[in-house]
Amino acid sequence: MQRDVLLLTEMIDAAEQAQQLATGVRASELEAYRRRRDALLWNFTVLVLHTTATDQLPAFTADLRRVLTALSEGGSSTTGTPGTGPGPVSG
Repeated sequence: MQRDVLLLTEMIDAAEQAQQLATGVRASELEAYRRRRDALLWNFTVLVLHTTATDQLPAFTADLRRVLTALSEGGSSTTGTPGTGPGPVSG
């Protein structure tokens, strides 16, 4: 519950700040003022990250607990079933 309140508070703050940064400002003005543009983009980033965290954090936490359990039981592999969590990263 506390985490949800924190996430919602951060999202509200980011949305309000983004609105203040963009109100009455043309796109050309944003291009000319890098700090304002960067601040606006950062607040959008905060909104996207918190939205993603809210949607994906429970599954991510479950995956981390599964890996911890496997390691605690002496397993050396952290490869999960496809789509269920951590595994080798190809690149």
